[in-house]
Amino acid sequence: MGFMDRFKKKNVTEERVAEERATEERITKERVAEERIAEEGTTEDRTNKTKSIHTAEKEQEGRTGNRTLDESEEQQITCYDAYGRKMLITKSQWVEKVLPDQLQKHWEMPTNLYNDILYAVNDGLTEYVVEAAQHLQKIDTIKERGYVILAIVYMKVKRNAEAQEILEEYIEKYGKTGTVLTNLAKTLEEQGRHEECLATLWEGLQLDPNQDNGLAWFLAIKKEEGGMAAYVQALQEISKIPGSYRASLYIARNYGNNKDHKTALMIYQQLVKEYGDKEDVLFQISGDMGQAGLVKEMIDLIEPLYDYTKNDERIGMNLLQAYLMTHNVQKGKELLSSLMKTNRVDLRQYLMQLSSKFEALEEQLQDQKEDNMQTMPKMETCGLEKPIWQYNLGDLRMLGSVDQEHATERIGVIVYSNAEEGKEKVAHSEKETNLGRLTRSLPLFLNELFYYYTEYKTITLVPVFPGIGPVLSGGEWSKEVLLSMAKSNGLIWLLTGNISADEEYLYIKTAIVNAAKEEVEKITKQIHLKEMGNSLMEHVEEVFAYITKQRLCDQSDSRYEVPKNENLMEYLSSLGQSLMQTLIVNEIVPFNKMYGERNILNDYIMDCLHMPSLPQVPLLLASGLSKSKLYGSTVYMEFKQQAITAIREFAKEKPQYEEVLTFIERL
Repeated sequence: MGFMDRFKKKNVTEERVAEERATEERITKERVAEERIAEEGTTEDRTNKTKSIHTAEKEQEGRTGNRTLDESEEQQITCYDAYGRKMLITKSQWVEKVLPDQLQKHWEMPTNLYNDILYAVNDGLTEYVVEAAQHLQKIDTIKERGYVILAIVYMKVKRNAEAQEILEEYIEKYGKTGTVLTNLAKTLEEQGRHEECLATLWEGLQLDPNQDNGLAWFLAIKKEEGGMAAYVQALQEISKIPGSYRASLYIARNYGNNKDHKTALMIYQQLVKEYGDKEDVLFQISGDMGQAGLVKEMIDLIEPLYDYTKNDERIGMNLLQAYLMTHNVQKGKELLSSLMKTNRVDLRQYLMQLSSKFEALEEQLQDQKEDNMQTMPKMETCGLEKPIWQYNLGDLRMLGSVDQEHATERIGVIVYSNAEEGKEKVAHSEKETNLGRLTRSLPLFLNELFYYYTEYKTITLVPVFPGIGPVLSGGEWSKEVLLSMAKSNGLIWLLTGNISADEEYLYIKTAIVNAAKEEVEKITKQIHLKEMGNSLMEHVEEVFAYITKQRLCDQSDSRYEVPKNENLMEYLSSLGQSLMQTLIVNEIVPFNKMYGERNILNDYIMDCLHMPSLPQVPLLLASGLSKSKLYGSTVYMEFKQQAITAIREFAKEKPQYEEVLTFIERL
């Protein structure tokens, strides 16, 4: 693995009532475990549950039983924090610290309590929610839901007779429904009463032929009994039941899998015409058509009907994949942005992966357009007189000021070159790479150090090809050229250098120009890629000490702190990304050269989490969001709430960051 690679950074039971129909007030969105109804004015998800691990202090109070989990059951539960990061929690932690708190908090909130119970069932912790299910059955305003989930819980803990009894009680009070009969059939199957089970299941399907799990169970029974012929016959019979559509979905899927696309498409078109208002229909069609290779046809059918504010996000995921396959970057990016704004933290990582794929596709298509470019524009130089993250923050008071007005000496840093043997030694522009970014971010870092820790007036010089991007020089500057640049810019000191790498080492050389003495000192270092942070910081310290005659570790400023060695490469990467944003804001580089913007903004947020002692990282984040807005992107909106959450942690101990929070809220 070389330098470029190293640089930086439910299963649900067949009884699941959410997949079934739960009366006229049935739960919206098939995925019960991710249900977003807010009956009592609140929505809960595992983001909040994760936080409870660290805050819950109450004991279980007997609600979840007394048995402890043994080692064989010590499996892990997946959940997500507020930033979309996947977290694994042991079942014992969940049972002891999270579940009791959640049940207590939602004890009188039927929808949320139902979700808690269903999570526990799917995680194999059913016995800990028996009392909760009994309570829900009494208070649930959606009666079918409360009765059915209690029956499921009873079945899971081997109390089948009670499960049957509770379902029969529902039938006596409220009448038969497909969901109730399907679960009643399950209780009969558990008691070995197969014929009664099959009859009851069939009766349930006649009442509601569109039960996903109930239908799948019935078809599996028929296939086991009579093979594929019996399976197909059962499908045909169920498709004739008034209001039936799921059997037709199965039939269309079979045609699609057997490459009879014409027949499959005819069925799908008819289903959309009759049942296009049902999101479970849209979800299965979007997935099945994609699997069958009917990608363009799927987009034509589903796109006009899908509304990300109302429909299951999984339909949107299928559309995103279809846009990717058909190279429809514009629609893909628009839908991706919409889905990111739903703030589904459990989907965030996957959406970020899709975002990277769209960015790569867009870059590929852009490269094809530029292949015929024969000439490069004239090179220009941009000058940055303060840290890159101080730009585009308005007049934040907490930035303070570094008094450089009275500075008598001026120090400058020019971006480093990348001269390697066998490589053409000319200035060129290239795609943003980790190595190329380092040639620019290291000078930005040196600029910060001199800006805060010395009395020099500072400037970073960045050569660019206007309309294309930063210049990466393929050759080292001669002594004569360096002295000339220092004098023409009024610099007493000028720093630049060269960075190259192979599979194992990074080779860095910093040239320090003393304009007054007309001398050039070169400091070199060979850095093993496994020691990047430590060794690169040693090089920086040596350069700083050569010029200032002081140790970097002895310097301090309340507004700025040097990152720890283990965070240095992460920090440098963010500086380089901020530079690219700055060039786009100032229209030196066009917006279509911005690739991976979501990853950039997400990196700034991670910087706040990974480097909580650095006072400048919230400003780096705020500056990045501001730049995103200024160059006309809307991606910053997808990260605004997470940014506020991250910076609020800084504000707890340092009230001055409230000003930064206000700045972000106003974006």
